[in-house]
This record gives sequence, C-alpha cells and structure tokens, in this order.
Amino acid sequence: MKNLIWVHLTFMAAGAILIISAAVIAHGRKQGWFKRHRALALSGAAMSLFALLAVEILKASMDIPHLRTPHSICGAVSIILLVITPATGKLISSGGKGMKSLHKILGRITLLAVLATAFMGAMQFFKK
Repeated sequence: MKNLIWVHLTFMAAGAILIISAAVIAHGRKQGWFKRHRALALSGAAMSLFALLAVEILKASMDIPHLRTPHSICGAVSIILLVITPATGKLISSGGKGMKSLHKILGRITLLAVLATAFMGAMQFFKK
C-alpha cells in the first residue's frame, strides 16, 4: 500500500507538468494552440484526479484522516478548480463567450493552487 504514495507523487507531478504546459501554450497562442492547450489541460486534470484516487485509497486503507494538513486542503481546492476551470472552458467553446474572462482568471488561480499544493507536498515529503 505504501507504493500508492509513489503512484500519487508520479501522477501529481505529471498532472502539474501538463497543467503548466497548458498554461504556457495558452499564453503564447501560436497557431494550433487551442487543441494543444485543451489536450494538455484535460490530461493534467485527469492525472491529478488519478493521483487523488491513489492517495484516498491509501488513506482509507490505513485509517489516516482526510484534510488535516495544508497540503491536503490546498489539494482539495486544486481538484475543485481542476474540475471547474475546464468546465468554463467548455462553455466558451459552446458559445458562452461571457465565460472567457472567468476561465482566464480561474486558469491562473488553478495554476497557482496546483503549484502551491505541489510545493507543500514536496516540503511534507522531504521533511520525513
């Protein structure tokens, strides 16, 4: 079961890298950026959800309480944002042009939340 920590770490690292890449591509807006941005962002969100699943299985199997550390609380906020932000992006592509500003703001907040969560997780991991 302890291997699930490594699964969590691997999926979260991949998710963070994909989300950072999606943000960089959206900022550059070179030809064909939208398809790459969407694919990277959705892949990053999916990786993060798999990472959440791994750590939740681990915590449940070891009777470890949930949402007790700054890392886990920030992670929960990040996961919520990783669901809401792509949803607002989908609304834009479905004709909801008024969502564009909200999506951009949420994207920036999501990126910061993911980075903060990763930093706190690294500090917690290396403290042991």
